[in-house]
Amino acid sequence: MVKAILKEAKDIEKEIEKGAREVRIRVIAALSIFILLILAGGLVYSKIECYPGTLQHWTYLDGVYFSAMTVTTVGYGDLVPTTKIGKIFTVFYSFVGIAVALYVLFVIGRFLMYYKIVLIKRGERKLIRSKK
Repeated sequence: MVKAILKEAKDIEKEIEKGAREVRIRVIAALSIFILLILAGGLVYSKIECYPGTLQHWTYLDGVYFSAMTVTTVGYGDLVPTTKIGKIFTVFYSFVGIAVALYVLFVIGRFLMYYKIVLIKRGERKLIRSKK
């Protein structure tokens, strides 16, 4: 009976570690998409907000900065889109960017939960081995 319980515990442990590996892959993918979204937004903003006759001439760095401030909902207000197309793009970019940012936070939280469980299981395993 003890062997059956230990075997079941090992099976559960393998499932948890497999889940942690899958979540780790999701974290990398989500962070990659998030970074690409900010970089792409920076490119779009640097092209939209640098037309002659606009009040501001954004560089690529300005666009990346504004993209990051928008999707993280910080919004300092030091840079604002002045063109109509820039304002329209910001509306849609905000919806998509904020959703992606929330998903990234969700995936990171899930990863931390699995990592904590794996660490607890490894600690329990070491305790069991030390008692033998």
